Amino acid sequence: GEAVQGIVIDGKFNDWAGIDRSFDNPDEPSVGGNRNIDIVETAVTIDKVYLSFLAITQEPMFMSGTTLRILIDSDNNPNTGYSYPGIGADHLIEIYGEKNGLVSSSLLYVFDDSKDNSDWNGFYSLTTLQDNTTAADGVSNTIELQVPNFDLGIDAGSGLKFVIIMSDESGNSDSTNI
Repeated sequence: GEAVQGIVIDGKFNDWAGIDRSFDNPDEPSVGGNRNIDIVETAVTIDKVYLSFLAITQEPMFMSGTTLRILIDSDNNPNTGYSYPGIGADHLIEIYGEKNGLVSSSLLYVFDDSKDNSDWNGFYSLTTLQDNTTAADGVSNTIELQVPNFDLGIDAGSGLKFVIIMSDESGNSDSTNI
């Protein structure tokens, strides 16, 4: 049989068709009125090689000092990793964009379990990630990114939990439900 093509990180989002989406309340007050960080829709999918994420905000992201973080409980064990309500984050994806809607840096971190589980500095950098936010006009409210399952120590059959957090330089943030 023909191999099923997974998600390709190319700034074209039609390969996400048919993948379950989660919808976030678009009118929540917690984002400090910043619609650039107001998450409205997310999706996640895993194949044999990659874990892929899609996130959509109300207005274009990365217009001024915006950080997208994804905390991943890759072993589905709340007692390992960084302690966050509902999960133990073994990995952290951190994507930062300064201006012009473009990504400045995109990194994957892993949590050092010898550190205290409340120590944010327990995350250390593992690798840079491939991501793409390219839209026709160079400014987008949609980002797709993926990380090799190997780097997370997970396989497609195992469960995992995650939370996506968007924040701006003024300290406003929005996060998805776990």
